[in-house]
Order: sequence, then C-alpha cells, then structure tokens
Amino acid sequence: METADSAGSSSQTYDRADAATGSAAVAVRIFVVAWIYFGIAVAAGVLLRMQPVFPTPGIDFGNVLHAHSHIAFLGWVFNAFFALAVRCFVPPENARWYWRLFLATQIAVIGILVTFPVQGYARESIVFSTLHMVFAAVFVVSLLRRNRAESVSRLYLFAAGVFLLGSSLGPLTLAPIMIAGLAGTMWYELAVSYYLHFQYNGWFVFFLLAVVLQALRERGIHAIDVPARRAFPWLAAGCVLTFALSGLTLDPPLWVFIVAGAGGAAQISGCVLLVRGLRGAGQLFCSRNARIARWLGGFALGFFLLKVALQAAASWPGLVGLAANHFTIIAFMHLVFLGVVTPALIAFASEMDWLPMRLAGRIGLAILAAGAVLSQVALAYSPLAAWIGWVAWPRFFETQFAAAALMFMGVILIALDALRRTNANVQSSRIGVPDRHNVGRSARSGFRTSSRTDAP
Repeated sequence: METADSAGSSSQTYDRADAATGSAAVAVRIFVVAWIYFGIAVAAGVLLRMQPVFPTPGIDFGNVLHAHSHIAFLGWVFNAFFALAVRCFVPPENARWYWRLFLATQIAVIGILVTFPVQGYARESIVFSTLHMVFAAVFVVSLLRRNRAESVSRLYLFAAGVFLLGSSLGPLTLAPIMIAGLAGTMWYELAVSYYLHFQYNGWFVFFLLAVVLQALRERGIHAIDVPARRAFPWLAAGCVLTFALSGLTLDPPLWVFIVAGAGGAAQISGCVLLVRGLRGAGQLFCSRNARIARWLGGFALGFFLLKVALQAAASWPGLVGLAANHFTIIAFMHLVFLGVVTPALIAFASEMDWLPMRLAGRIGLAILAAGAVLSQVALAYSPLAAWIGWVAWPRFFETQFAAAALMFMGVILIALDALRRTNANVQSSRIGVPDRHNVGRSARSGFRTSSRTDAP
C-alpha cells in the first residue's frame, strides 16, 4: 500500500513538473516569434528612415509607418508580454490553451503585417486590427480570471489588464468619428492619443511592474510588497490624470493644466514610494547573464523615472510649445518603447536564457543600444534646439537612418546568437510531452515557477 501511495505521489510530481516544463517551452516559442516581429518592426523603421536620404519609388511612407507602429506594438511588445505572462502568471496546466490562443492571435498580426503596408487604414487592415483586439481581450480576461500572481503583483496585473482593455476604446471610436465627418479634428486626435496614452503609461508600465513584483516574490524578497501597495493608487491615478496632457495643445482652460500637473505629481509620489522599496531588487537577476540583466534593468528604471519627470514638466504652460513639437512626441514614444519596455524585456529574456547573450549577443546588444541612443539624442535635440534657438542637428535624416541601421544590425546579431540555444530548448521539450529525464530544467532557468493557481 505504501509503495502504491509512493508511486502515485511520484506520478503527480512528474505531472506537475511536466506541466511546468511544457509551460516554459510555450513561453520560449512565443518569445522567438516576438523577437522576429521586433526585427520586422526595426526593418520597417530602417525603410522609413531611408526615404528622406534614398527615396524609394512605390513606397507609401504613411502606410509603412502604420505597419511599423502596429507590428512594434502587437508583434513585439504584446507577444513578448504574452510570453512573460505564460512564464510568470499562467498556471502550467493551462499553457497549451494559451499556445492555441497565441496562434490564433498571430492570424491577426500577420494580417496587419500584410495589409497595412499596402493599403494603410482600410477595410481589411481594420478587420485584422479589430480581430487582434478581440483576441487580446480574451487573453486578458482569461489571465485575470485564473493566474498564479502572488500578493501585490496581482494588483498590478489587474490594473495592466484594465488599462489594455480600456485603451481599446480609442480605436473603437475612430469609425464613428470618421462617419460623423470629424476625421482630422481634435476628436480624432484625442481618440488616437487616448489609445497611445493608456498603452504606454498603463498596459506597458503596470504589466512590467507586475512581472518584477512576481519575480521578487518568487525569489523570496517580500520587502517590496508594502511600498508597492502604497505606490499603486498614486501610479494608477497618475496614469489616468496625465491623459490631460494630450489636450494641452488645444488651448484648454486652466483646470486641464491643473489636472495634468496633479497627474504628474501623483506619478512622482508613486515612484518615490516604489523606488524606496526596491532595495535588494538586484537579487532579481542571478543567472549567468545577471550582470547584463541588471544593467538593462537599471537603464529601464532610469528611463522610466525620466518619463515620469518629463510628463510632470510638460504640464507647465510655458513648455506646451516644446512638448507639442512633432519630434518631441516621437522622442517621448521612443523613450518609453526603446528606453523602458525593450530593455526590460531583454533583461527578463536574458535572465531566463531565452537570449543567452554570449559574445555575439553582447556585441549585438551594444550595437542596438548605440543605435537607440543616437536616434534618441538626435530626436530630442531637434525640438529643443528650435525652441532655444540653437543650431540644427547636422545631417539629421542621415543620422536617423544610420541609427535605425545600427539597431537592425543589433537585433540580427542577438537573434543569431540565440538561434542555436532556442532551437535546442524548443526541440528538447515538446509542448505537453517533455522529457522526464530533464523535468524542470527549462522551468528552473531564471525565475522560479510558483505552484499557486488562485484566481484574482
């Protein structure tokens, strides 16, 4: 009888380990797809930056720009977040279902990739964009209903999901606005700004914070819980209130500036509380790539704090002209995308050995960072120079083209470095049928896999 009980217990242990290993394999596969889309988005950026320098006949700049932004958002960030969600929040036994949902979502992403460069915003591209919103809603609702997020990370995960769902209201209002003949008016611009604001400042930020908090808990670091819980209402309120920044260029009444300023102050208060609790957060990264991951995490945190400071400063009436400059807006969006989100994602990926970061990978990372910094400096300098009266950046468009080319080279080098390791990981652990002699190997790399499956 004792032998039978022991055998049954051993079988259950294997089943749980099998599920964990299968979950890790799903996450790896999803991240591989996300990185491919990242390369495509950067390649589209190279094509865009090339046009002022080497014009290409037959290229519609606006259509390629729409494809670039959509693939960056939905192909790179959303898919990478999907991989992190499977790795950190999804109960291992549900990984196969999420894999199927991911494959369905890629139908929409591929449709977006094919239709936007050809037609821009038109019937087919709008259909695929709407289809992606439906799949994203299914993903978020399923994740919030059943996850293994611990303690305060569940709070941030819930907020991230709400902001993602809420941001969809922006694109959904565009059709009624256009039907009403209001395309090109402030209502159209506000609808687009609404979507971008709650993506950049809501979904992106709160999801990454949820992953950080979850990982710290799984490392046994609980000191952050109380400061993070105290910071949450300030950060959430700040995210909502700073949407008023989008209306400052419309010559609004004084109360709009006050709301925007209050939102900036709320975000700063939340950041102060959060940063105070991050002591010991360096233990978050302890793999062989820990040094690189810590550097990337530090950069992401620093640029996040810069983002918050810039938003607070932008509420000052005297800075409206500078903040409304086209290049300022592009620089800010790239600051969040290339300075906060992408370094954080690469840090997590290197810690979990999705990106092994051997010599070629490290060289690629340095080239990618150099291109991003060069692009950002040129973008930020141009509106500042026009505002102050400084000399313009020499060969601005050539600089942007060179910076984009550097970033593409970096992405390719990192991909080539990771290709051998990624293929080995995928082939050694087929989804749902892992090798029991290597049970848990993939699951143990990077953050530990918690066994909690509580609903939020």
